[in-house]
Amino acid sequence: MTAFNKSLPKPRWLSRHHENKNTQRGQKYYNHLWNAQPDWADIKRIRAIYAAARRLRQQGINVHVDHIYPLIHPTHCGLHVPSNLCIIPAAENMTKSNTFYPGHEQLDFFRPEFFELEYQL
Repeated sequence: MTAFNKSLPKPRWLSRHHENKNTQRGQKYYNHLWNAQPDWADIKRIRAIYAAARRLRQQGINVHVDHIYPLIHPTHCGLHVPSNLCIIPAAENMTKSNTFYPGHEQLDFFRPEFFELEYQL
């Protein structure tokens, strides 16, 4: 995905109406990312996390970058910041879906070997 440079205007494609439902779904997701990324977010670290995930996928390890606290949730919302991002196996991320609460049984998805990855800035 991406980190937005919030000093620039919001991309026009996020504001236009699209007929294609897949484009609408992507547009909705990126609008949530735009709104969830504060101006003070460390863009370099966010990009480094996504680059580390991309390198793992190139090595044949199927991983996703996950928001620990979901961006959209009925009781709370997370931010698109480095401290809310982690790299986890894709299958576990799809099982986790949009859930989180303290003591959640799926918190064991955040295993130490994925946190110990070094992100190169």
